[in-house]
Amino acid sequence: MAKATGYSVSTVSVSLNNKSARVTQETRDKIRKVAKEMGYVRDSTAISLKKNYMPNIGLIVPDISNEFYGNFAKGAEQFCSENHWGLIINSSDNDTLRENQYIDNLYQQKVAGIIMARASHEKDNAINSFTKLKELGIEHVLLDFSGTDKSNVVTCNHFEAGYNATKLLISLGHRNIACITGDQRLEGDRARLDGYKKALEEAGIKYNPSIIVQSDYTYGNTMKVVQQLDLSSFTAVFAFNDLMAVAFCNYVASLGFNIPNDYSVIGNDNTLITRIGTPTLTTISQPIQEMGYEAAKIIYEKRHNPSSKKIIRRFPTKLVRRNSTLKLQSKS
Repeated sequence: MAKATGYSVSTVSVSLNNKSARVTQETRDKIRKVAKEMGYVRDSTAISLKKNYMPNIGLIVPDISNEFYGNFAKGAEQFCSENHWGLIINSSDNDTLRENQYIDNLYQQKVAGIIMARASHEKDNAINSFTKLKELGIEHVLLDFSGTDKSNVVTCNHFEAGYNATKLLISLGHRNIACITGDQRLEGDRARLDGYKKALEEAGIKYNPSIIVQSDYTYGNTMKVVQQLDLSSFTAVFAFNDLMAVAFCNYVASLGFNIPNDYSVIGNDNTLITRIGTPTLTTISQPIQEMGYEAAKIIYEKRHNPSSKKIIRRFPTKLVRRNSTLKLQSKS
């Protein structure tokens, strides 16, 4: 159209869309005449969409192939779909450089906000990321991190999770209970371990750091980590996610042990793997999809009702009893 009329694209645009600009009526008439001769039809739908811009939310996860983060993303996507917003998902593979690049990209795309569901191993970089979000003025929601005074948060009661899992094992007669933790620099991990310690303390059981090992929430690395454990020094295990619990079960099964006759095992998250393995896995359930939904909702609420007040939404956990736990058998 600009080529046919001899005018610039911007002049053609303001003339056809009735925008106020320093364009003479004579010029407008000439452009509209050419447009009519060319069969131009004004796209009112596209104009309406532009005027009623539908915002996007950015979501950064460490590993979208992990079922936990996939379910979290599904919850966020559900809210966005219901409210005609978009969701842009970025998977950082726990790489803080990529994570910061995604923040820059999303900022340039003028997203309504960013949800960070992360599990970084670099605490200092995590703090830098959160500070960056604050300094850029990006509305954001963090999963399981308190962040800055401008960081909204969705989280679970991880202390409750650690406490209830350990208390169940104690009620079954276990007194030597191993833990497979994630990175103890993460707030959720520390809270679960504190819950574990509290349950031991109430039962008069001394905390034994030699049966605590740290992994990274993945199956492969946990298969290596559990080989550090002295299998004769405990009768039960609480793993801080389901993948690590299954890794322990498979490792000891390869050595000829039986779950739950030789070891009672509890996981955390209540992902699909807990229901399809043999035996099915006792675990702590988090409302993962609901948390993702709520994270997107917070961005939406802040967009429509701006407030400097930090929003924190904490969800309860639930113990789900299945076949991987059993009352301690006396040894004859």
